[in-house]
Amino acid sequence: MANKIIWVIDPAQSEITFKVKHMMISNVKGEFHTFSGKMEGEDFTTSKITANIDADSIFTNNQQRDTPFKKCRFLRCGKL
Repeated sequence: MANKIIWVIDPAQSEITFKVKHMMISNVKGEFHTFSGKMEGEDFTTSKITANIDADSIFTNNQQRDTPFKKCRFLRCGKL
């Protein structure tokens, strides 16, 4: 049996970005500034991935648009 290995996401070398359709006309791009995560397992095929993303750290370059997301109005905050 191989040893369990833990890989940790380096926030300085990583980013979480998204792009979604807005009113079927344009796209909204954004990012989350605060997150962490790790992958644990003996190899990539049997690994378990855990990620934590702070909804309050959302940034779409529009504070009015960001505010409802920070209150988890649209995001399914919690454990998925």
